[in-house]
Amino acid sequence: MKFSLHKSLLSIILFLSSLAGIYAQGSIFTNLKNPVDIAQRYYDNQQYDQAIPYFHQGIEENKNIPDIIKLQLGECYFRTNNQKQAAKWLSEGLKSGGLEQPKFFLFYAEVLSSQGKYTEAGTFYTLYRKNTNEENRPKNKLEGIYQLNTFFEDTAFLTVNEIVTPEKSDIFSPYIYKNQLYAVGTKSGHPGFKGGADYDLFKVDIFNNDFVKTELPAPLNTKDHEGPMALYNQGTKVIFTRTVSTKEKPQGVLQLFSSELISESKEKWSTPKALSFNNGSYSCGHPAISEDGQTLIFASDKPGGKGGMDLYISINRNGEWSVPVNMGDEVNTEGHELFPLIIDQTLYFTGNGHGGLGGMDIYRAIVHNTQVVKVENMGAPINSPNDDFGISIYEDGRKGYFSSNRPTESGNGDKIFGFKKTLVPSPHLSGIIMDFDNNLKVRGAEVVLMNEAGEVIEQFFGGRNAQFRFELERNQTYRLVARRKGFASEERVINTSDLFVDNHLIKLPLVLESLLLQGVIRDKKNSGLIDDAKVILVDETNGHYYEYTTGDDGMYDFILEDGADYSLFVTKEGFFEKTLDIETFGLNYGLISYTVDMNPIVSNEKLLFDDIIFEDGTSDLTESAITELNNIAKILNLQKFYKIKFFVHTDSRGDATTNMQLSQERARKIKNHLVSKGIEKDRIEAKGLGETEPVNQCVDGVECTEPEYMMNIRVEALLNY
Repeated sequence: MKFSLHKSLLSIILFLSSLAGIYAQGSIFTNLKNPVDIAQRYYDNQQYDQAIPYFHQGIEENKNIPDIIKLQLGECYFRTNNQKQAAKWLSEGLKSGGLEQPKFFLFYAEVLSSQGKYTEAGTFYTLYRKNTNEENRPKNKLEGIYQLNTFFEDTAFLTVNEIVTPEKSDIFSPYIYKNQLYAVGTKSGHPGFKGGADYDLFKVDIFNNDFVKTELPAPLNTKDHEGPMALYNQGTKVIFTRTVSTKEKPQGVLQLFSSELISESKEKWSTPKALSFNNGSYSCGHPAISEDGQTLIFASDKPGGKGGMDLYISINRNGEWSVPVNMGDEVNTEGHELFPLIIDQTLYFTGNGHGGLGGMDIYRAIVHNTQVVKVENMGAPINSPNDDFGISIYEDGRKGYFSSNRPTESGNGDKIFGFKKTLVPSPHLSGIIMDFDNNLKVRGAEVVLMNEAGEVIEQFFGGRNAQFRFELERNQTYRLVARRKGFASEERVINTSDLFVDNHLIKLPLVLESLLLQGVIRDKKNSGLIDDAKVILVDETNGHYYEYTTGDDGMYDFILEDGADYSLFVTKEGFFEKTLDIETFGLNYGLISYTVDMNPIVSNEKLLFDDIIFEDGTSDLTESAITELNNIAKILNLQKFYKIKFFVHTDSRGDATTNMQLSQERARKIKNHLVSKGIEKDRIEAKGLGETEPVNQCVDGVECTEPEYMMNIRVEALLNY
């Protein structure tokens, strides 16, 4: 099944993606004549299936139809899980559109991911990130693409096989309790919603590839749709999902119900009771519960969440469920999180907001005191570019089932797959060291692996990527200590018998106890990160200096002392040198962040030099201007064939003639300073342009803010041979 992004909650989750259209059957807009108008009404009403033919008719009748219509048609196909047509029309529409509604960048990126075109998808996730306020989802998606290879590490150790059913009926969302398999499905011969069937709960038995499903009795199953369930208390109690039509949502919402086993021999259950926190305005479904019945995790789109469906947790206190609490940013995203499963301290869930292989993917995370630690994609072959969801695992942790709509010989619909570990390699422990307060990488930290007795087994230096990896043995307890100057040490205890998978990824947060200078080196022309830049920090109070070379991420960091003067020098071949002055008087703790933008040495292209500034209303060079001009002089002295031309601008405040004279005097000061540094006069041209070339609307007679005026007070330069 495709978890489309319809407004209807029933179509967002579970098996009800077509419900909005079914409740609104019929041509309700026949009074309209223009097919595009009809399509638009259906589109606005989230009736995407009905909108598609009218969009096509409108496009056929008007070859010059606006691109937004093609984009909306592509969205209709995306939401109805026709990825091929979605790709076609989104691609057509994005040739000249999409910026006003960046959601189309996201849709196209999702389609490309579902087709396994991850590099292309990354381009459109980046465009979406740049054109929207949404931060976490595109960041997660891009991080997933960057670490794509790690998603295939388990392919040699897992086998996945489709559980072929002998009948044409939907069956998905497997659930294992006490080695008994359950699932959600339709009765034999019914293909689901479009065939008019209800979804019910089934007990499933698989013997030598023979598939037998038995419908659970009333009152668990009714004429309504029943969905994912969770048993507890030795199987005598159950919480399950049911669709309910409410006053606020006549088309229906998901709600959670509980029931108790009255007679095991007769399989008789009590009349289900709605849980206290259900609400007629939003959905609550997909339960996962601890065996003692005290901790419940479920999916809901209640207001105030992170995005679509989020995971919430509720605690049973004296027979009453507490107010559900959102499980937070570590697990929930702007996308959807569904189908939770709890096994000991591990949470499994399905989502489309974290990095993955495309569509819905299955994830796992460690939970400590209701707090989710690191979320991991379970990777291939469990996940695929298609929708993969609803995992369940046997008690031995070596095999289980999940749902997927990946194409197989039996077709393209929802199917249940079994998985089993075929090889047991040695486990390994991987991780990353982060700043506890700022969630930034802590470079150069030492990580020490010790046995239970405290004896050092191995040491690892995180380097500039702040990552570490250790090979471990099974059924052993280890101590892990991370430390770096300026930070408090962090220690963890790792027991490899607790690991379901053969590798484990953790995040070690270090608490900063000193003053940290951290930043990135960027190309000012295109905002790209600069690697292999040499960053030198000089302590002017004692003459000590420290050197750092940036990596692919362009980042640098240094520990600073209180009450000191520092100079930061940044050099890179092909760029103008950059110098910064840093004072730490009165500072003894925290993060100082400096992004250093470096101008590339390019010919016949204007460059903006932000640091060439003057004292207010005068032509006197500031210290930053002198430093910048000295750096330019170094380049000109090294590259004798270069000439340079400066363009000095003012804002529109004051008299135009006075501004022209001021800019010309400033230009003269720039030239004179470079001449004093040994640059020949005939290699320097400096021209004052006054207020004649503003970069915004701030001309005479227009009131502007101070930052807007300051944009026009600038110095540009042009290098040529």
